[in-house]
Amino acid sequence: MRTQTYHYTCIGGRNYNQDSLWYDENKENGLWIVADGLGGHHHSEMASSLIIRTVEEAWKQNPKMDLGVLLLQCHARILQLQKEHPEAEDAASTVVLVRRLQDEISVVHAGDSRLFYFRDNMFLFRTKDHSIAQMNVTLGEITEKEQRTSPDRNKLYNVLGGEKEPKPEVREPFTAQSGDAFLLCTDGFWEYLSETEMLVDLLKAPSAKAWAESMLVRIKKRQKEENDNYSLICGMIL
Repeated sequence: MRTQTYHYTCIGGRNYNQDSLWYDENKENGLWIVADGLGGHHHSEMASSLIIRTVEEAWKQNPKMDLGVLLLQCHARILQLQKEHPEAEDAASTVVLVRRLQDEISVVHAGDSRLFYFRDNMFLFRTKDHSIAQMNVTLGEITEKEQRTSPDRNKLYNVLGGEKEPKPEVREPFTAQSGDAFLLCTDGFWEYLSETEMLVDLLKAPSAKAWAESMLVRIKKRQKEENDNYSLICGMIL
């Protein structure tokens, strides 16, 4: 079992890019991660890039590390960064991470960067945001579609580097199948696309790159001048 991967990041309409991403894969294992420094927080690109460095170091030392503990380590390192660099005193970031150990898939996230997972030509599941808007969806107060434009979609209560210790959400591991596909992305990407559109583009795509490029065509037609940074990692399990 192996995975074909394509990644992309764009500054959007902002002055700098606070998104960070990284992946590593081989025939046996793989790890994919996207982190989004919180807009409006000074130097949050430092927080997102620190998460990537911390995860990369841990991955190379022990691919089987506890993912929940790993994100708490990232949080601790961001707090240390805040102490050492006063200009980054409120730096914080979301994160979504996927790990494959042979055919076992594990997922962990904090915030509103998402994983979308597809199987058997269908949308299977996505991670649930740690946001006020997601809570409103759960309570039935707004729909999934309305969440994409809700003024509360960026009001997050569970991030790395925040005042409260985060509670990383770890999904129960599951078995990967040949033909599975997944998308990790920041909110600057997913707010412009429905799961149906993601699936339609996937079904037409001969590769992870082609899938990403089809979705990016949609994004670039819809984004506004002040659009947020947006980043993605597409993976196809072969």
